[in-house]
Amino acid sequence: MADERIILAFLIATALFLQSNFNPLLGSFYVGMVLGAGLLFFTDPKKQFRFGRISAETIIGGFVLTGIFLLFSFILGAVLGSPQTLQSILEVFAQAPVLEQVLPIKIATFGLFIPIVETLVMLIFYELSLDYLGREKKLLAGFIIAAGFMLFHLTVKGVADNFQLAQTFGFAALSVFAFERWKEGSQAVIMHIFVNLLAILTLLNLLKI
Repeated sequence: MADERIILAFLIATALFLQSNFNPLLGSFYVGMVLGAGLLFFTDPKKQFRFGRISAETIIGGFVLTGIFLLFSFILGAVLGSPQTLQSILEVFAQAPVLEQVLPIKIATFGLFIPIVETLVMLIFYELSLDYLGREKKLLAGFIIAAGFMLFHLTVKGVADNFQLAQTFGFAALSVFAFERWKEGSQAVIMHIFVNLLAILTLLNLLKI
């Protein structure tokens, strides 16, 4: 329980940081999302969510997942008749408006805080959905979470491109797969951090790809 409280406290602090550095409406949405997930999580007697330790193995796992996601995105673009470059694949992950202009804070916001909040909240909701749907309905629960993540990018972040929406669905589905594969959330979080860091560093022309 102590570890769970630390995770929730960190999520709340992170969400408040985002609220102060984002568009206020979007930042407030993050705060509400974290508080809602935390409330449901701590009142759920069946919860089995586990973050896991950050180790060389989990970092390698996150790196491998990043490669799988980028490969999926290239294939998705080809299937949809819209071939993508690495830069265009990463574009959707650096679209939210940040008010803070200090470069290190901007990088930290996109590259660290956003992926931590989004991924952990997403996986907490996935775990909760399994409790209510039944653990034999993992595919349905995963589909609901992936669709919700896609809807979040459509309605809250204003993503309207079909490729990018399909991309966010696939990204969430891969996160859920990683959670099921390793029975913890750290690999999925690391994948999201890797992807977001690549995206923001490319957008700021600090990384040439």
